[in-house]
Formats: sequence, structure tokens, C-alpha cells
Amino acid sequence: MLSAITLLAASLVHLGDLATAVEADTYDHCAEFCVTGTVTYVLNFQEKFCHILVEDGGIGVDIMGTIDPGPAPIPGDRVRFDGAIVPSAAGSIVPVFRTLEILSHGESPKPVDGPAYEIMSGRHDFHRAYLVGELRDVEPSGTNPCWNYLSIISDACQYYAPIPSRGATITELEALIGSTVKLDGFPDSHNCSFKFIDERRFLVADLNKIEILSRPPDDPFEKAPPVAALRRLSPEMMPRLGRHKAEGRLITIWQSRNALLMMKDERCAIVSFIGPVGIPRGQSVEVIGYPSTDGFMLRLSRAIARLGECTPFTEPPTIPFSESDFKNHLSAESLTKITLQGKRVQLCGTVADFGEGQRESKTLPLGIAGRLLDIDFSSVPQSCEKIVPGCRVRVAGTCVLATENWSSLSSGTQLIGIRLVVDRPNDVEILARPPWWNLTRLTGVVAILVFIIAAILIWNRSLRNLSEKRGRELFRERSASALAELKTTERTRLAADIHDSISQILTGAAMQLDAGETNAAKRILASCRRELRACLWDLRNHALDAENFADAVRETIAPHLRGRAVVIDLNFPSDKMSEAFRHAALCIIREATVNAIRHGRAETIEIAGELSERRLVFTVTDDGKGFDPANCHGSADGHFGILGMRERAKAFNGSVKIASKPGNGTKVSVVLEEKETK
Repeated sequence: MLSAITLLAASLVHLGDLATAVEADTYDHCAEFCVTGTVTYVLNFQEKFCHILVEDGGIGVDIMGTIDPGPAPIPGDRVRFDGAIVPSAAGSIVPVFRTLEILSHGESPKPVDGPAYEIMSGRHDFHRAYLVGELRDVEPSGTNPCWNYLSIISDACQYYAPIPSRGATITELEALIGSTVKLDGFPDSHNCSFKFIDERRFLVADLNKIEILSRPPDDPFEKAPPVAALRRLSPEMMPRLGRHKAEGRLITIWQSRNALLMMKDERCAIVSFIGPVGIPRGQSVEVIGYPSTDGFMLRLSRAIARLGECTPFTEPPTIPFSESDFKNHLSAESLTKITLQGKRVQLCGTVADFGEGQRESKTLPLGIAGRLLDIDFSSVPQSCEKIVPGCRVRVAGTCVLATENWSSLSSGTQLIGIRLVVDRPNDVEILARPPWWNLTRLTGVVAILVFIIAAILIWNRSLRNLSEKRGRELFRERSASALAELKTTERTRLAADIHDSISQILTGAAMQLDAGETNAAKRILASCRRELRACLWDLRNHALDAENFADAVRETIAPHLRGRAVVIDLNFPSDKMSEAFRHAALCIIREATVNAIRHGRAETIEIAGELSERRLVFTVTDDGKGFDPANCHGSADGHFGILGMRERAKAFNGSVKIASKPGNGTKVSVVLEEKETK
């Protein structure tokens, strides 16, 4: 009987009609569905929330929802779904089931098999299929910690394959890089995240749905083609290729994983290794990695290396530069800067002010003739331990170009400047330390003297004009009293307005209810609600009016930044959330940001998040000094910030998780779930 009533209430009763409604991408609040189909694939996105791929008569649809209570369906089951079409966080519409009923069991349809370009052409969307290709790279989602992303290369084309993080960790996936794999999943073009909003993706359930067809060869260097074959390729084609090989000598190494390779043809390439470089500078090596280019030089990522031919190594000469010579090179055209790539130079300058974040990243800004040059001393951190701002130093190192990332929409990559990599213990020499009598201290002494003189003048004037001073004090007291009285009057007026309007309306509603006039009481109560909303509207924060949630966050935390850098990745409209929900999220973000600046001394703060249905997931990450969450101050010590965040999250069925270690910054992960209004 219940199934019959549900079927009559639904406006979509065939899977084909549901697929057409979703494809039309128009949101209809009345679009209820009750459809039947065969389950072909199940993907658990979270603990109980999942994607269920359903097929009937050659038509496939991805229906999402929470399986609770009852058993989860498996491929081959015949299932009836009851639910509605709702808008997603990415702006599209998706079908979400409320209940499901397993009608019968059977065999799962066979997956679609064929070339990758055919599978991802759009003709097989929402059908279980196989995607075969080389696993090139793995990275976590920057906005949603529940997803990891695979980069698959097949027939010189690149495809993205999201996989739930609960189904495969980054470590497990990285172990498969370079392997030819067969993914068992389905192509999806509707449930896009903001990271790949215009990309068709291939969703995979877990690690068990990844079949390894062939692992990288025991000697991957043998079959890797040389980088010379890349010369005629456009920059956008290179990231779609497999591993390529380059031979040369490591000129310098920085940040433990990056190196500058001077190839045999005298060209330079920047190499980013999978792990720390275990080969010392100056050695001849063979390197294989995934190629790309920024328009100026070759880059090899996810690289590995082995020793090459043992040939004598002659240290390159160090070119001395005066401040004027180096200023001319920094301000010259790109060609002049490129000539410095891989060259070893020596110059003098003054260390500019820097924060703890720069020291932790082992970089220093060096001022030369009014310009700043980044010095990277990560290879020899002990060489700069005693350097403080204001030191006059002589530095020798290898020049490495710093460029913008290449983009298919840009007309050309711009050179940002030059990085100087220090890789020898004696490359940094302190010529002079900043004098004790500097401008800062001189300014402080002058300020103290001015204060003393001003105090003497004020004291003398006060003795001569005691009566005038008493009069001014009396005037200030009366002004303060009048101002306090004015504030009290205004608050009393506001309270009286609320009492006179809302209280009288509620009294009238009670009288109508006593008289049995329910319709009149409803109208009076509706008037009361409008009056109350009007009062609250007058008192609310203007940040809640921002159309985009990122703008609301930016306006809320702006008074607390004090010059800190902030990166906000919250690209969704505010009207997707209720006002109370937005207010709770803004309060938590503001508290986490203030804690990062006030207690963590952070220089950079990253705020990223994603809104899916009524669920908001976001993180606040900083590069501050961090702390031990298990031993932090609590309410017993007078600190209520973290407790307040947890209480606000609890009010929306959410949670707050804090990951931090002393010296490693802090990451606050928050999940909020808005209660469905009835």
C-alpha cells in the first residue's frame, strides 16, 4: 500500500524520465521520483552516503543518498528508489533517494570495455565501464578531504579519476604510479566539484577496483624515450605524455626534492623528485620523470635518478657581480635573465626583514640596490643560522629561474625573477652585523624624549591653569554621563518597541486561541514572526549580506588579519545556506583565524571548503608555530575559543577536528550539516 501511494505521488516513475530531467539541468521543486532499475555499481563516498549507479533499458543514472537502516544493495540487485531531484553545490541538479527497497537479486551487467576516448566521450556516462591507462600522478583534493584524484594518461590524453579517500590512501595510490592500470568505475559529468567543474570524470569506488595490468619495468630507464623527442611539442601536449629520460649533471639541489639538471646539450631542466635526492651535487645522472614546461625550460616531475657515467667534475667558476651589475640583470629583458640560469654568481647585499615562515622554509630575502632576491639555503641550513635582518652578507650560489605556471589561456609565461640556491657551507659570509644604534632604536629614543618634554609642558600648564583643567574634567564627566544616559534611553526605547509590538501581538494571539479563532491566531502569529524578523534584521552583521560566501568570510576576518596573507577557496553562493548556518560558519572561521594569528603567529592562512547538499566541509590551515591539541588550554584556564567552535558545530550536527604539532602549523577541519526544514 505504501509503495502504491509513493508511486502515485511521484512525478517521475521511469528511469528514462529521471535521466531526461537530470540532463535538462532545470531544478523543479516538485520533481519527486519513484523509479526501478538494476544496480550496476556502488560507491561509498562517506560512511553511509553513497553513489548508486542504476540501469534500466540501456539508460543509466547516478542516484545518491544515505543507506540507513537496512542492507546496502550490490550490483545485480533490482531496486526501487523513492526520492527527489535537488540542486548540488556545483550548480547542477542530482537525484537523491530517501528510501530504497531491494526487490530481487541477479547478475550484474557486464561493464563497457573499449578505448579510453570512447569511454570518456559522453556516450557511456553513468554506465559501469573500464578505463585503461598509465597512472601518472596522485594528489588529494584541495577542497574536500573525502576525495583523492588520479591522473590517467591513455593515447596521449589525460583523464581525472576521483576515488574516495576512505577507499584508498595517498600512500597506497602513490605506490602504483607508473603502472598501467584498469579502473573499474563509471564516467560522470554531473556531480562535478569546483576543482574539475568542466571536466568529465571517471569515478572509482576503492583500491579493489584498480587492476594492475603491468607495473613499471624493473629498469624504467631502458624504455623511457629521451627528452630530445619533446622539442617540437606544444606546452599543453607535454603533460599528457609518459616518462621521458634526460642525462646530465646535477648543478644544484634545494628543498631536498628539487634539482637543476644541466643536460648534455647545455640546456637546463628543473627536476622534482619523488623523494629526497640521494645523489650529491656535481654527479652525472640519468633522470626519468613526467615532462612539462613553463615556456622557458623543461620540467620533469615525479622523477627518479641513477648515477650516470663517472666523468671528472670541474666546479663552475663563480662570477662576481657588483650591485649595479646585478640590478641591470634583474631589470633587463627575459633573455638576459635566462643567461643566468645555472650560472654560479657571487654578490653582496643586506638581509631584509623576514618572518618565521621564511626561516622555516629556509629562504631569506636579500636586498640588492633596491631590489629583493630570494636566497634558498635549504641544502646547507647551518650557513644562515646566525643571520638576522640587517646583516650585510656576501653570498655565492647557483641562479635558478622563477616563472609563473604555464596556462593554456595565457599568451606567454612571465619571468618572476631569479632564485639563488646556496649549496656549499662557505657560500654565505657575514660582512657586518646591524649596528646597535639603528633607525628603529633612534626612533624609540626620540619618541621617549618627545614624551618627556610633552609631559613637562603639560604638567607646567596644569599648575598654571588648574581651574581650567577642573572645568574640562567636569565637562568630560558630564559628557560621559550624558552619553551613557543617551545609550540607556536608546536601549530602553528598543526594548519598549519590542515589548509594545511583539508582546501585544502574542497577547492577541492567545486571546484568539482561547476564543477558538485559530485562523485569526495564525494570522496574528505570522505578523508576530515578521515583526521579530524585522527587529533582528536591524541588528545583524552586514557580512551576512554578501552574495558569495568567500566575500562574507573576507569581510568577517579582515579586521583581524594585520597584514597576513590569506587564501580563500570557498567558491559558492551564500544563499545556498540559511542565515544561522552562515553565521555559525563565519564565527568558527573567524575564531580559527584569530587563533592562528594571535597564538600561532601565522604568516599565511588558507581557508578552503566545499558545500554539498546541506553539508559544509571546510578547513582553516596556517603556517604558524602550532601546538599540542592534547595539552592546550581549555575553559578551566579561561580559554573558550575551541570550546565555542565545537559548541557552534554541535548545534548543526557537526564536528571540529584540530591537527597540529609544535612547529608544523595548525589545520582545523570543520564539518557542519544544516538541519532540514520541515
